[in-house]
Formats: sequence, structure tokens, C-alpha cells
Amino acid sequence: MTASGTCMISFAGTRLAISWEGGASFAVLNALSLTRSALAADNGVNSHFRLISAEACEPIRLYRGDQLLYRGQSEGEAAGILLDCAVTDLVDGCRIGPVFHAAAVSCCGHGILLPGGSGSGKTTLAAWLASKGWDYLSDEIACIAQGSMEVQAFYRSLHLRLPIAAPLQQLIPAVEKCGDSPAGPRLYCGPQGVIVPVELIHPHNIYHTPELQMIVFPHYAADADGEFIRLSQAQACARMMGLAVNVRNLPGHGLAEISRLARRVPAYALIYGRLDRLADEMAALLDRHLPLLRAQ
Repeated sequence: MTASGTCMISFAGTRLAISWEGGASFAVLNALSLTRSALAADNGVNSHFRLISAEACEPIRLYRGDQLLYRGQSEGEAAGILLDCAVTDLVDGCRIGPVFHAAAVSCCGHGILLPGGSGSGKTTLAAWLASKGWDYLSDEIACIAQGSMEVQAFYRSLHLRLPIAAPLQQLIPAVEKCGDSPAGPRLYCGPQGVIVPVELIHPHNIYHTPELQMIVFPHYAADADGEFIRLSQAQACARMMGLAVNVRNLPGHGLAEISRLARRVPAYALIYGRLDRLADEMAALLDRHLPLLRAQ
């Protein structure tokens, strides 16, 4: 265990620093599964977070710069706030291309973007696909740089909002009983959800930056069997514009780049409640489009 230190988190040309002090802080940072690297200096860092738990009996404190973001005993709540604030700061600093509020997965090296707002079911769908062997890339944001088709997703632990879909409860049986404390190694609960490292449901998950091959806009509706609705290029573009979170940083608010993506890859709306057949159906859709995509 490392008592204190500082690391750097990078996403799509943006960087932030996280310092920790104390064993509990280090455990929380590990649970987030953020891709970390050594930080030589604060130069070029958009923000600096500090997570402090010097003594076991003392409350956890989370700072952004000198601003106190959290003080309390809940490691899960501190972890959730750190995740949300880190995403906000990384998005605010990104200028290389549109960043979408989206989960991202990969099937056999082919990237699939799952854009959706909070409560749309994108994290649930990404978690289920990961449990079926798909590579999980992110459940929150992904960037496609200008002129590129490469999916640069922000890799982090899954943040499953409450209540959790029944099929996922079967994959993570301790979730309903964990309360406000660690429930086994690397699993944390807070007032709004459960932070689950993807390795708990997909031990061999591999993060990479695949080429975007399909876009699926999920919408969770209880008891829905699962219906894929093909979207026109205009419909896909309009939806993606609504879910691009950094357009104020981009020329023309990113319209040209988002239109390019809508023209290049097929897009579907998905209304789902049952999960059992979705992995096979999405893989079949992808297989149907791959020959056309390769011919472009």
C-alpha cells in the first residue's frame, strides 16, 4: 500500500492530477480503475484533486484545488463525487473533437458508441455486454478527434445508478447488501449508486481505442423486449448534437464533425428492458454493416 502520492489522469488531450494521502484514499482511487501515469509537474494540468484520509478514525476529505468538495465517512460517496468532478473538468478542457455523453464498448475490435443522457440505461447496457465478453471502454464520455474515427473513451469503473437492473444484480450479488461501505474488494456504494470495477464482471477486459463502426442510442424501458430502430443520418446527427458536451470548445459547435460521423457509420435507437438477447442481436447488426463500412 502506498501512503501518499500524486498521479495524472489523461483523456483526449486533457490532463488532471489526483493526490492521495492515507490508505483509505489509495483504496478509493484504486477502486475507480482510472488509467493513471506518473506526474512530474502540474504544468498543463487542468485541475488538481486531493483525497485525504490520514487516520482511520478521521473523515475523508476531497478537494479540487483549495475547494472542499466532500468531508465525511463514506468512501463510496467520496469516490462518486471524484468521478463526476473529474469527468466535468476533463470535458471542459477537451478541444480536439466532440466529446459525447456516451458509454463505449468493443466487439471483436470494432467500436460501438452508446450515447445517452443520465438514466437512459447506457451503463446497464455496457455492463451487460461486458459480462458477455465485449470489451468495456467507458460508461460516461468518449471523444472522436477531428478527422478521426478512433474512439477515445474515458476508462473508469462502472457507476451503476440505483435501482440496479435484476440481471446485473445476479452478476454482482453483493450489491443490494453493501450499504454505505466496501462490499468486498474494490466495490463501493454511495447514496446514488454502486462503483463496480469492470474486472468483477469481465476479468479479461482489455481497454483499447477501436475504430467507430456503429452508434446505438439506448433507452431503458421496463419489460421492453428490445427493438432496434434504424435512424437516418439527419436523425443521428441531431441526437449526437444533443449529447455532445463540449461543443462550445469546437469550431461551429462541432456540427461539421458530428455530421461526418453520422454519414460514416450506421446509427440505431434501441428500446430495451430485457437483456438476454441484446449481445447477440447487436453483434448480428454489426456483422451486417461491416462489409459496407469496409467498402467506404
